[in-house]
Amino acid sequence: MQVSKALPILEIAGDLTTDGGEGQSLVKGVQISLKAIALSGKVGSVKIGGRVGTTGHNVVSVEVEDGKIEIAGGIVAEGKNSDGVHVRGYIKGLDGISDRAVHGQEIVRIGWG
Repeated sequence: MQVSKALPILEIAGDLTTDGGEGQSLVKGVQISLKAIALSGKVGSVKIGGRVGTTGHNVVSVEVEDGKIEIAGGIVAEGKNSDGVHVRGYIKGLDGISDRAVHGQEIVRIGWG
């Protein structure tokens, strides 16, 4: 799920998962290659009742910026060279979420000194 404009609230009752790695997507009338990231974008508050997971290689499960996050079932990145979370800024609640990256890093903080 790619959030292209700032979204104040996102709630999903169950799981949010992807199985692919990379594929073609139509963005503003142009075909571009995109990774199968489970959740990407700027959301003020995220609440997911299940888990967030990816199985594709070279994929990040969650890319977020600032805000608040609750994921009841945790975050799992199963693919080779795949990270659990890439985060910019401060995400309230992130440290309380179970995060597992089988072949990558659990949390990558971008833009932090």
